[in-house]
Amino acid sequence: MKKLNLILALIISTISFAQINFESTTWNQIKAKAKKEHKLIFVDAYTSWCGPCKWMAKNVFTNDTVAQYFNSHFINAKLDMEKGEGLEIAKQYTVQVYPTYLFLDGDGTLIHRAVGAWYASFFIQYAKDAENPEKQLRTFDLKYNSGNWDAQFLKTYLSLLNEIGLRKDVQIKLATYLLKQKESDFIIPENWDLIKIFSNNHNSKEFKYLVSHKNEFDKKYGEEIIDKKIYNVYDNAFMTFINSKTLDTLTFNKIKSDVLKTSFKNNGKLIFNAELRYYELIEDYNMYSKTANTYVTSYEVNPYDLNNIAYVFYEHITDTDLLKKAEEWAKTAVDKQKNDPYFIDTYACLLFKNNKKQKALELEQTVLEIIKKNPNDYASTFVADVEKNISNWKK
Repeated sequence: MKKLNLILALIISTISFAQINFESTTWNQIKAKAKKEHKLIFVDAYTSWCGPCKWMAKNVFTNDTVAQYFNSHFINAKLDMEKGEGLEIAKQYTVQVYPTYLFLDGDGTLIHRAVGAWYASFFIQYAKDAENPEKQLRTFDLKYNSGNWDAQFLKTYLSLLNEIGLRKDVQIKLATYLLKQKESDFIIPENWDLIKIFSNNHNSKEFKYLVSHKNEFDKKYGEEIIDKKIYNVYDNAFMTFINSKTLDTLTFNKIKSDVLKTSFKNNGKLIFNAELRYYELIEDYNMYSKTANTYVTSYEVNPYDLNNIAYVFYEHITDTDLLKKAEEWAKTAVDKQKNDPYFIDTYACLLFKNNKKQKALELEQTVLEIIKKNPNDYASTFVADVEKNISNWKK
């Protein structure tokens, strides 16, 4: 028995539980250690409620290659941005997206940053970029602040800012550049390239110029490209308004008025989409149902939007005829997007509400089987809802 225990102990001692080793000391002590060892500090800026943060901690920070690289190259810190010293860090480095990854020197100077959930290979590349002066955010910041740059540099810089979640900075720096340009030069390739990729404010100087000189841009770059750009900018205006959750009807109607004054492909479809989101926001489901019915009748609606509309009907509409239409829309969405459990669930819910209980149960059971065959961290709540439906519908 003693021999067996010894063998087990030897086996256990050789098992490597790879993970990034995060410091458990104070922020000042972490900076001092980084200075002493001549390393950068890596900060995992997270929150307790952030799903992607948990996914990274479970799947990437425990990767052998990631752990080895970060433990040998950085002093690592893991800080909740809503607690303790994390509150000041979040404020100092404008952390607003989670997860955010900060790379700092021993003085606390920001060298590089990244955001989001990434597989190991991409995550390591961000770390390597943080150590490469040619790719560091700080290098680009310094060059931008020198004022000695051109449109090509700005494009690379804005792409980096966009990628790391500093979208407000993108708009500010783009506006600063365009202020130095003549409006008539907005159409030249290097300026149009910047506007096409980065400009998203419908009240901006460059967008108003684009709209008022649309024919010239159409001839130079193609009507389809210009229409798509205009559509996306106005769609961003509507989404920004909806996400602000204000009930300012005047602002909403002003955006609608601007869209109607501008001739571009699918402007009517854009307004329908915006109105649906707006009526859902203000919980006016009478107007929502009328708008949805006209929208689906007038346009070819993609299966995702069709599914969303159908589910809103399931949750909030009681009219029998409208629920029958929603059932048809849900079935169309399922037919176009086969084996999607969320789409099938919507269809099943409407079947149940339309008193087709047996078929609804069969489909909801199918949903459960699909989810359990393809489990993920985000499906647990959905599984509980589906199981609850099956239980209730059997009564």
